[in-house]
Parts: sequence; C-alpha cells; structure tokens
Amino acid sequence: MTADRVVHLPARILERSESAPSRTFLQEVGGRVVTAGEAMDSILRWSTFLESLGVKPGDPVAVMLSPSADAYLAWLGIAWLGALEIPLSTAYRGTMLEQVLTRTRARVLITTSEQFAKIEALGPRIEHLRVAITVDGQAHGLPGLTIVDAASGVAAAQPVPRRTPAEWDTASVLYTAGTTGPSKGVRTPWGVFNHAGGSIMMDGRTFEDGACYQTWPINHLSGKATFAKCVAADLRVTIRDTFSVRNFWPEVNQYRCTHAVLMGVAGALWQQPPTESDADTPLAHVLMNPLPVEYREFAKRFGVTVSTVWGMTEVGVVLATSNPANERTCGTPIGGYTVRLVDEHDQEVPVGTVGQMIVRHERPWAMNDGYLDAPEATAEAWRHGWFHTRDAFVQHDDGDFYFVDRMKDCIRRRGENISSLELEAEIRAHPDVADCACVAETVMSGLSGTTDHEVRIFVVRVPDSEISAETLVRDLSERLPSFMVPRFVDFVDSLPKNAMGRVQKAELRERPVTSKTWDRVGVDDPRRDVPV
Repeated sequence: MTADRVVHLPARILERSESAPSRTFLQEVGGRVVTAGEAMDSILRWSTFLESLGVKPGDPVAVMLSPSADAYLAWLGIAWLGALEIPLSTAYRGTMLEQVLTRTRARVLITTSEQFAKIEALGPRIEHLRVAITVDGQAHGLPGLTIVDAASGVAAAQPVPRRTPAEWDTASVLYTAGTTGPSKGVRTPWGVFNHAGGSIMMDGRTFEDGACYQTWPINHLSGKATFAKCVAADLRVTIRDTFSVRNFWPEVNQYRCTHAVLMGVAGALWQQPPTESDADTPLAHVLMNPLPVEYREFAKRFGVTVSTVWGMTEVGVVLATSNPANERTCGTPIGGYTVRLVDEHDQEVPVGTVGQMIVRHERPWAMNDGYLDAPEATAEAWRHGWFHTRDAFVQHDDGDFYFVDRMKDCIRRRGENISSLELEAEIRAHPDVADCACVAETVMSGLSGTTDHEVRIFVVRVPDSEISAETLVRDLSERLPSFMVPRFVDFVDSLPKNAMGRVQKAELRERPVTSKTWDRVGVDDPRRDVPV
C-alpha cells in the first residue's frame, strides 16, 4: 500500500472476505463466531433485507444495539445499501429518545425486544417510525408500526453484489453532545476511519492470530474506530456488550486477545489485588485514555506496552503517541493531520500558550462532512478551512500537545459527552424544579493523578416544595441514561445570571463541594460507579 492509495475500511473488509474467507472476523464473548466470508455474506443479505422493507439510498436507519456481531453487520449492511446509519445510545429513554428519533426522521429502527419496550412507552409520539427490526425475536406491536424479525429476514434475503462504499460516502451519523443547542448528528465519511491510529496500536509488531477486546458502544467514535483499527491491523474483533472488571482477564485469556482499548477503566483493573500471573496473558498492547500517573507501573505489572490518543467525533483520532513521555501528553498529530492552537481571532498562539485547537487533513473526506440538517452549526465549526474543536490545548517545547480543558459547555463522564442543555431540560421538567444549572465537578478516579467529571446540579425549588435531593435524583434516574444521572446536588435560592439572563456557570464551577452538597455516592452503594 502506497501513500497515494489508501485502502479504506469497506474495501479492507471485502478484501479479507476474498483472501481469507474462513478466518474468524467477529467473535462475541460467549456467543456467535463470524468468519470474514460469512460477514460479507451477511452484510449483503442485510442490504437486501432492508431494501425489501423500503429502505433506499440516503434514507436514515436508526440502530439501537449494544456491541455485538449484529450491530456491526447491520451497520455495514446499511452502508452497502447506501443508506445512513443513525446509531443511538442504548441508554437513551423517554424525552431524549423521542427527540433524537424525531430529529432523524428514521422510518426504520433496528434494536432488541428489550430496547423496544422504550419505544412502546413513547407510543404514537414517534411519528416517522414505521418498521422496528428486532435482532432477538419478536416484540409486541404498536398501531401503525410493523415488527420484523431480523434473523429470519436476513436469512431469507439474497446476498446480491453491490458497489463497495467509497471514502466520500457517509459511514454513519454519530450524535455528539450539543453545547449551544440539542445534540447534533455528525456526518462521518468512511475516510475518517483510514486514520484511526491502527499503527499506534500495533506498535511496530505483527501478530499472526491477534485479537482486540472491544466493549465500547458503536454509537460512539470509540466503538467504530476500535473496529477500524482491528480491520486495518488484521486482528480478530472480540466483542463484549459492556466492560467488566471481573471478566476482563479471564476473557482476554480465553479469546487470546492481544490488544485492548481502556478508556477510564484502567484504574479499576489496577485496583484488583496483584497476582503472580498478572503478566502471564496474551495481552500485548493497551490504548489508554486518559493516562494514569502509574501507567508505567501498569505496563510493567501486566506486561503490556501503552499508547494514548486524542480525538473527537468530528475529526477522528488526531493525536497519538506510543510509550508516552508522561501521563499528561496526548502526543503529536498522526499522518496527514495539521493542527494549530489559536486565539479568539484564529491567530496562532506561541508555544507554551493555551489556545483552541483547530484541525484539518491533507486528504479529502478524512474529517466530518458537517452536521446533519444543521448548516449554521457546520459553518460555525468549519471556519477559514479549519475545523474548530473548541478544546483548549497547549504545546510544549518537546512538541507534544497537552489537553487543558473543554472550551465548550459540555460534561464528559466515563467517556460519555453530556449536553448540559439536554440534561437541564429534563431536570426543569420536574414539577418541583423552578430552575437549574449543570456543571462538571472534577473528581479523582481509580488511579492517583487521574481525574474524571461527575455531574453536579444546582437546583432552585418551586415555592413551598420540600423535595429532597435523593428523591429528585431517584426520579431523574427513571428518565435519564445512567451516565447522565447527577452525582452532586446543591439546592440554591437563585442562580447567578448576567444582564442577558444567562447563567454564569463559571461562578458555579468555582463553588466548592460542602457539607450541604448532597453526594449520591455518599448515600448510595459506591460500587454502582465501578464497572463490574
């Protein structure tokens, strides 16, 4: 492969199906095994199946599945048909699920019977939805909604050869947390996955029967980029629907996994009691984000090499480094990317000065193709030929880039971006809440020197209300994804606002957590915040 010819992800999948059709391609923990040949056959059957249901090129198809073989094959089947995959978080429910489904105008949803119960709860409010495809058997019907079983439909469909998606075709529309409005759908071309940092994962080595342990949601860049890394590096994709500390090492051994991506979970592994066999596993390389202070000790204890990256949904994986120089670095730009740190006038700032990172790539289609049905937001982000990340970085004399803070008003918890506007809307919908504001509270995570965000809310009660923080959070947990449920609650008489009536969140962020602040971990089982 030369620099002039980049073999993008769909073409790689097709090549593998032809060159090694009997080799394992996808492998579910405790479940299905799919060879490369079977994968390509299933992809084409999915395309025909969806076409028989009236899906046409360019049509949105919503997908609400945990990591699984079906999730990846359905995504690729949608792509080979030329339709738009709209992957949704399985944690969505209630108003958030209704809003995102309404904005996508998807007629078809691929999900499970368990997840379909959330659709039933919404009833006729989902006006555009006409077909629900369940991958695990029939679900109960709704008036005006056809329920279809995926297994029988895909099996009966014919694997008709189709045009392989090109770099400029949309691979997926990935929803990212909104900061000045609702969450936006990022049109992600296949070219983005050409630059997913696969060479960083391999660290210059080859593995005859390597596999990557994949647990990250496929509605995120993380789940899709990890898959792309595996395909680029000729690794088996070993899929688990969610990360588990208890099962991680036994399954790494059982499925001979050589690679893993650890986002925010390295601390939980580190805290397990040491054993003499810690380094006696197939695992050779881990990608960590963020890097803990003890990443070198982690590498030595478990016999692995460590790398780290920085990226975002809109631009892909931009920065990376193998064997990081320290725990704070994000590395340097990977092939083809150019980054600048600029001030509010897009003027480059000197080395050592904090600025907003703006990004572009030497190849077309290597970054987002704008926001779905949001031309103004697209124009605002893509200014002067550069994508503006609204993230603050500083570059040191060593050439590495260091993340400083998020310039946008967004909370990032356990790898999930949370739109404060959407969360505040849910809280204000409570009858005992007159007003509220959400901010990120920085807390220490499992490893010393590593921090994460928790959700902190400031709430103004309606007059005469005596609702407690515990009751409010319990009510919210029935309507919100688990990663959005607030940890800290402060009841206040009023919120600080400027002359325009906008909440001054900078002031709220400066307020310390005190004895009057309700802490969910303090009253609830603290283990609920640790993946088990």
